[in-house]
Amino acid sequence: MTAEPQTPPTRSGLIGWADQALGSLAALILFSMMMVTVIDVTGRYLFDSPLPGGFELTQVLLAELIFVSLPLVSARGGHITITLTDRWFSQSAAKIRDCLINLLCALAMAGMAWRLWILAERLSGYGDVFEFIGLPKSVIAYSMCVLAAATSLVLFACAARYFPSTIHRAP
Repeated sequence: MTAEPQTPPTRSGLIGWADQALGSLAALILFSMMMVTVIDVTGRYLFDSPLPGGFELTQVLLAELIFVSLPLVSARGGHITITLTDRWFSQSAAKIRDCLINLLCALAMAGMAWRLWILAERLSGYGDVFEFIGLPKSVIAYSMCVLAAATSLVLFACAARYFPSTIHRAP
């Protein structure tokens, strides 16, 4: 895979809207995590009273931040890559490799989405909720499932980008 993340072109329509919405949601979640931490630390050290449920809120927000960011990072090719073997591949072989890596990652994310759906169903059946914040755990698992499925679709689309340039048609 390429060492430099690719800056996405300006997108319009549904893709542009989804990119903007997920980016804004990630920023909101990150800001919320920061505020939870500030309130918790201030309460703990100045008033000897930490934020009730602060740890649970941080757990939920961190999980959501990761899964909201996955489709964005995947679409931009912003994952950490190792370039140790790049010199061993010709340009066309590198495109085939990158296509296969994206397909493998897409399948892994699809598998993760499937297992998260099963977990969410089980959590919903049990009626599990977070102790302090009272939020059903299944809600978080369902959202992670949907975002993992979206990431899988993004990775399939990234793999498809390589097809026209790797398949040479005979004259």
